[in-house]
Amino acid sequence: MPKRIRTRPLIQSSGAPRNTKRQQIRLWTVEVIIVILIGLNAYLLYSVFAPTITGLTPLDSPQMTSNSAYAHVQVEVLNGCGEAGISQQVMKYLRKQGFDVVNIDNAEHFKFPETIILDRRGGQEISESAKAVAQALGTPHVILQRNEDRLVDVTAIIGKDYQELRFYGE
Repeated sequence: MPKRIRTRPLIQSSGAPRNTKRQQIRLWTVEVIIVILIGLNAYLLYSVFAPTITGLTPLDSPQMTSNSAYAHVQVEVLNGCGEAGISQQVMKYLRKQGFDVVNIDNAEHFKFPETIILDRRGGQEISESAKAVAQALGTPHVILQRNEDRLVDVTAIIGKDYQELRFYGE
């Protein structure tokens, strides 16, 4: 006959279940984990649905219209004047005008006296895209400077005359 293993009874003599300190700690830990997971799920659901409910859009999202004729024009904005944040302002302005600004950065130096638009994709003549960017900014300085390595259609180098451009003050 197999030998019986003696186990402790689950019910004490008074009829109440045994609750050791270790079991209480485990139960409390499980309850804390459940509360944290419920809170995390609530936060994730809120973060997914809150922007669509309130109608908010991210600050850096382009405000292009669906019928923009220049949505395909990829523009690079370079700060050539040394004024902090000027590339960011130009980027926002050009995106509102319907251009696809794909890069903002500093120019090689901050000694550009005038804003220059560089046509990177034009053929024998300056492209309509470069002329449109120049017109949007309000500068007459457009130069044909092909550069297939830049992967942009137009480069706008913002010079020290930035206060005279159309974006300034908007």
